[in-house]
Amino acid sequence: MRIRWAPRSLLTIALAAIVVLVTAIGWLGWLLIDQDRALERQRLTERLDSAADLTVAELSRQLKITSDLIASIAQAADPLKASAASPSLQGDDVAVLVMDANGVRSSRALPFYPDQADPIDSNGGRYGDAEALELAGRDLPGAFSAYERLTASPDPSTRAGGLVRLARLARRLDRPDAALAAYGELAKLGTIPAAGRPADLVATVERCNLLMERSRSDELGVAAADFERALRSGRWRLSRGEYYAYLDRIRSWSRPDQAATPAVSPMEVLAEGAAVAWRDNQGGQPIDWPNGNWRVVPAGASSVLISRQDNVAIVVTPSFAERTWLQDATRSIARQRARITLTTDAGQAWFGDGTRSAGSVQRSTADTGLPFALTVTSNDPTGDSTTLARRRWLWAGMFGTIGLLLLAGGYIVARGISKELEVARLQSDFVAAVSHEFRTPVAAVRQLSEILDEGRVPDEARRSRYYGLLRRESERLQRLVEGLLDFRRMEANAAEYRFEVLDPGLVVTEIAEEFINGAGPAAGRLATNVEPALPSVRMDREAITRALWNLLDNAAKYSAQDAPISLEASADDGRVVIRVRDQGPGIPAAEQRQIFKKFVRGESARASGAKGTGLGLAMVAHIVRAHHGDVRLESRPGAGSTFSIVLPAEGRA
Repeated sequence: MRIRWAPRSLLTIALAAIVVLVTAIGWLGWLLIDQDRALERQRLTERLDSAADLTVAELSRQLKITSDLIASIAQAADPLKASAASPSLQGDDVAVLVMDANGVRSSRALPFYPDQADPIDSNGGRYGDAEALELAGRDLPGAFSAYERLTASPDPSTRAGGLVRLARLARRLDRPDAALAAYGELAKLGTIPAAGRPADLVATVERCNLLMERSRSDELGVAAADFERALRSGRWRLSRGEYYAYLDRIRSWSRPDQAATPAVSPMEVLAEGAAVAWRDNQGGQPIDWPNGNWRVVPAGASSVLISRQDNVAIVVTPSFAERTWLQDATRSIARQRARITLTTDAGQAWFGDGTRSAGSVQRSTADTGLPFALTVTSNDPTGDSTTLARRRWLWAGMFGTIGLLLLAGGYIVARGISKELEVARLQSDFVAAVSHEFRTPVAAVRQLSEILDEGRVPDEARRSRYYGLLRRESERLQRLVEGLLDFRRMEANAAEYRFEVLDPGLVVTEIAEEFINGAGPAAGRLATNVEPALPSVRMDREAITRALWNLLDNAAKYSAQDAPISLEASADDGRVVIRVRDQGPGIPAAEQRQIFKKFVRGESARASGAKGTGLGLAMVAHIVRAHHGDVRLESRPGAGSTFSIVLPAEGRA
């Protein structure tokens, strides 16, 4: 007990000491890294505060410059001409508006205007006679001639109205080519009013309607795409209702395979902002806006920044702010691995992605005096600067290395002690097994020798049987001794094999006969099945005999007394497979790899009390490996076991 349990106590103490040391090192390392992290968070906050202050100062300066510029434009005789002369106010993302009694004028064309009302055709009376022929008199040819005469009028407005009605009547008369020709002439009149709308707009819309009626989808797709581009570019001065009504009609004309247009274009955002500025201007009095002369207002799905001086206003989109006001600030902050987000009072992100993290600094509208709140967010929330990150990795690597060394040492110590304990246990079991194995034949030899020596044998027949028993027990004792010596030589790689090319079928048959003649009662259960004409194998007959004898002996020991045992030999793809089958208790999967190690015996062997030294299968594995072969095991608990020795045929090693 002292020898067995003292190493276990030592193992427990060593493992406990290693766990304490590793825990202490890990705790100290965590404290050091946490202090570095806290220091870096403080530095990160200071850096973001500085970046936020610089951004607020830059934005305030840019807004002041733009406000002064708008004030000077408002004092100019022609504000739109003055805005066109300012390079900083050019682009598709900014518009300068002049709002007076004549309505809204913009420095750039807008898709729609807030001062536009629904159109009214004031020239309808000119076509009364022709329309009477068309509608009341049902004289369609006469009406067509009357409209043709009107299209030759020197008055562009009269000619535009005549072309509209001529094309309409041509469609009723099923003359599509004449209608398309009329729409082509109408488009040439440009912005001349026709039915209360620009002539080219009416021609474009009606031409698309006609193409849709005629199912000319290819031409309709091209025409609808051209119409949408012209509509979004602000080619016509339309009301908001007209603009979106035309967009809906374009979507109904477009083909499914055409690319979808954006829900809200930048120009539509400017137009929505212009509508807000126009409504604010209707009172004619200055508006007391918070945060100075600027405010953020919703514009459809987006929002715009508006400033007004008298009757002049500027509408700015986020892309303009990024391009002009925030270019230097964003570049400078990006070098510090941070980004800017501008947010409205309603919480909508006006500029930036709006995402926040633990590493961010915020400024409200009350703090900045700007029309939006500011958030500066670090792209590196953990705050690892290059130097601190390297130092942190250095500390982590050092503590990790020490911990790994301690763990590796503990593992080696634990494995060594466990190995020693296992070897001691196996050796103890082996000594007990060998002693038990030797005791039976030695006792039999001694008893038989005493009987024969003292002359207590009454007849010659019994004396002959005793001599036979004495010979078999001596042979058994010799096999045990030779087996131990052979295994020792195998482990020391000192075993000598006498290889020769043999017929494996003949060898297996001879081994079966030897087992039947020398295995006692178990021999009667052996059935042999050898395929004819097996390929030759280069082998040591004595070694293979020992291996197969061990397998057959195990099958006999672990099977029931009347259970059959089979010995088979067959060819398989240039190899010879020798199988030993039994109907014993089987071997669990967890033990199938272990039983080929020395001194190891399965649970079924210990439970059944079967004799053995635990070297038989280990010896089989050594012998088969020396023959460049393989040992395989197929077994399930309660279903028996099959051991297979696979040997390469001659020339296939």
